[in-house]
Amino acid sequence: MKSRKAQLKMGENIAIIFIFILLVVFGMVFFFKVQTVGIKIKQQENIELSAIQVAQKVSFLPELRCSSENVPVPDCYDALKMQNIQSVIEGDQAYYYEIFKYSTIYIEEIFPGNRRWMIYDNKGDKESKLSTQIPISIYDPMTSTLGSYYFGILHVGVWS
Repeated sequence: MKSRKAQLKMGENIAIIFIFILLVVFGMVFFFKVQTVGIKIKQQENIELSAIQVAQKVSFLPELRCSSENVPVPDCYDALKMQNIQSVIEGDQAYYYEIFKYSTIYIEEIFPGNRRWMIYDNKGDKESKLSTQIPISIYDPMTSTLGSYYFGILHVGVWS
């Protein structure tokens, strides 16, 4: 009789230990899934922050900005400077890589024309792109004696 009760107690103990181990395993799986989702969200936030940083750096790039009496005009880009920026960037690729990393930056004239200036393009081996569009003003000093202002969009795409 005693051995029968001892066997039942031993079976109960084994069942409890088995259930406890199952609960621990399910808890660990759930924890790791939550961590994985949290890491992916954090990576996406970092990519978005990187895109905003690149857009800000382009917005304040003196190689492109308009100025009036050496005072920068906000959200204004000079068409003549944009035509020549490719040669400037090609002359110092390492410097601009440190600023823009893997990104595609171009300016598109919306009104009245449809010109487009490629500022920087380095995709690398990346697959996905996060794009940001910023409305800007384009100053073209060659159109008349005082120059003309046009509407445009600054496109900034960061590859990840």
